[in-house]
Amino acid sequence: MKHRRHYVKNKVRRLKNKKSFLKRSVFWIVILSVIIILSFFHFFIFFSKFQVNSVIVSGNNSVQGEALQSIAWNNVNKKIIVLGNWNIISKSIFLTGPKIISKDILNKFPQIENVKVFKKFPKTIILQIKERTPFAVFCQTNDKKCFYIDENGIIFKILERIPENISIVRQIIENKEVFAGEKVVEKNIIDIISKIKINLKDNFQIDVKSAMISNPFRLDIETSENWQIYFNLDSETDLQIAKMNLLLKDEIPDSVRKTLQYIDLRFKARAYYK
Repeated sequence: MKHRRHYVKNKVRRLKNKKSFLKRSVFWIVILSVIIILSFFHFFIFFSKFQVNSVIVSGNNSVQGEALQSIAWNNVNKKIIVLGNWNIISKSIFLTGPKIISKDILNKFPQIENVKVFKKFPKTIILQIKERTPFAVFCQTNDKKCFYIDENGIIFKILERIPENISIVRQIIENKEVFAGEKVVEKNIIDIISKIKINLKDNFQIDVKSAMISNPFRLDIETSENWQIYFNLDSETDLQIAKMNLLLKDEIPDSVRKTLQYIDLRFKARAYYK
C-alpha cells in the first residue's frame, strides 16, 4: 500500500509540474506575441521612415496649393494617444486616408471637379487636381446672382460681374436660392446648347449670346446677331438643327439676317421665321 501511495503521489507531482510548465509556456507565448504586435505597431505607426513629410499638388489653377495641402495635412496628422493636454501624434503614411482627403477637398472647393490622391512611399502624398472648366455663365432670371457653370450643369464660382465673350445660360428657378457645387441644369440640356453653339459657329460664324430655359420643354437661343431661335426640348434636337441649317442656307442669307427676329423650330414638320 505504501508503494501504491508513493506511486500516486509521484504521478500527481509530475502532472502538477507539467501543468505549471504549460502555464509558463503559454504566459511567455502571450508576452512574446504582445511584444511582436507592439513592435509591428511601432514600426508602421511611428518609424521615421514612414512619417509623411511632403504633400505635392499638381493641376490646380484657381485654388491655392497651400489650401489643398492644409486639408491633406489635417488628415495626415493622427492623434494616436490623448492624455489631457498630452498627445502622441503620428504622420504614418499607412494611416493616411486618400478617400477622406479627396472627399474633404471636393466638399471645400466646388470649383474642383475631381481629385486623385496617391501615396508615394515611403513618405509623400500626391494630390492631382482637375478643376472645372467654365462652359457658360449661369444666371437666375433676374441676373442678380450669376455663376460659372461647367459642362455637367454644375455651378462652381459666383461672379461679381459677367465676363465678356462667354454665353449666358438662364433658367427660371422660383423661390429657390442656388449655391456653388449644385447641379442646376441637366447635362442633356447642356449638351444640346453645346451642339447648337458648335453648329452655328462652324457653319455660319454665329455665336450664341445666351440660352434661356423657360420650362422643361422650351429652349430659347439668342444669337450674337440679336435674333432668336426657339427649340422644343421634348423633340429630336438633330432634326431641329437640320431644319435651322436649311433655313439659314437656302432662305435666310446674310442680308436677310440683319432684320431677322426669330426662327421657330418647335413644330415637327414645319419651321417659321420672321
